[in-house]
Amino acid sequence: MNFNDSERIIRIAEDLKFKRVENRFEADLVIVNTCGIRQSAEDRVIGIVPKLKKKRPDCIIIITGCSAHRKDFQKKLASSASYFIEILELPQFLKKLARTKMKSKNEKQKEKSLLTQSADFFKISPLPSSTFSAYVPIMTGCNNFCSYCVVPYARGREFSRPSKDISQEIKQLVATGYKEIILLGQNVNSYQPELSKNEKIANFPTLLEKIDQISGVFWIRFLTSHPKDMSNDLIKLIADSRKITNYIHLPFQSGSNRILKLMKRKYTIEHYLKLITKIRIKIPQVALSTDIIVGFPGETKEDFGKTAQVMKTVGFDMAYISAFSSRPGTIANKMEDNVSEIEKKERKRILTEILKQTAFENNQKYIGEKVKVLIEKKKTSPSNKCIYLGKTETYKNIRINLSTSQSVKVGEFLKVKVTGAGIFGLEGIMLR
Repeated sequence: MNFNDSERIIRIAEDLKFKRVENRFEADLVIVNTCGIRQSAEDRVIGIVPKLKKKRPDCIIIITGCSAHRKDFQKKLASSASYFIEILELPQFLKKLARTKMKSKNEKQKEKSLLTQSADFFKISPLPSSTFSAYVPIMTGCNNFCSYCVVPYARGREFSRPSKDISQEIKQLVATGYKEIILLGQNVNSYQPELSKNEKIANFPTLLEKIDQISGVFWIRFLTSHPKDMSNDLIKLIADSRKITNYIHLPFQSGSNRILKLMKRKYTIEHYLKLITKIRIKIPQVALSTDIIVGFPGETKEDFGKTAQVMKTVGFDMAYISAFSSRPGTIANKMEDNVSEIEKKERKRILTEILKQTAFENNQKYIGEKVKVLIEKKKTSPSNKCIYLGKTETYKNIRINLSTSQSVKVGEFLKVKVTGAGIFGLEGIMLR
């Protein structure tokens, strides 16, 4: 979501005649779009801002995003930043800033409270950083209030965009050559816009079905799903569709029902595993990834052992493993963080080793297979050979070695035969 927010911010700034520079230390205006999910992300901001102010004392710094509204975060930065402002307020703020022609550089400003609705922000066309892959948010906010998560406090309650707005945005992207559309939401499964006159049902499967019917050759990806909301209709639709890719990101967070209850995840690990079985039956070629938190308050070695067992049982292609980081304002922030940092690090290591094994085993199954690849990048090897990097439909990184006589464009689909497999990637040769 933050990537897409940043693309909208860039659009606003460029429309207002600000010129983008690559080096932040050369800028008169720096916008820092924060993520409050983990402490490490906030620590990077706290490190960047004082350096900016030291090298460029007159630079205006806007702190925006998920951490910007929190008083504790503002206090940490103290007078280092010129403005703290929430992401949804940014369009009006930049326009006001443009009207003053940056005359307020050296003036102390009070925090702004412009209270723009989510719908207004989504009307701003993003300026995609890619020419072939685009993020399209379908909703924002979350109603789940997991005990460790700051999103409902930072982003607010769920707001779903009208399906016609989403469809129109995607039609325009596909018409201009985009080959990959990534639908975004804190919980895409709970997409629930207001019904238009001709709609009887409006949910995530019906939205996907509508997007799937848009003419053109492109892939549809989405994230993130919540296990308690993933329906049989959605699984069937993915299985039947030619455009929705066979890749599902489905966080399970912990293999212990006791910890899941403390996390307020509202499902059991038995429910999760049954869901995985359904998915694998309907979509045999599916690749699965997940999110896991280790060291949640009260997590015992027995609890962690159950998480490790789920990792082995499912055999994920990828897992994003993080150590518990207490976030201000959440329920878990009031719990005793009683798992040591050393133990958290060790638990991450153990799960990473399991992931390496299952990912490698899954990747080896691709050897000899012919796969469709979206080319993302071109490189030149020391021996002057052309190397292209891309992704398969199942979100596998793949490296393709080509002779200098073979011509491929970044952003096009390619048929590739897989010739090798590593832990987190494949190798292949081009087929015509």
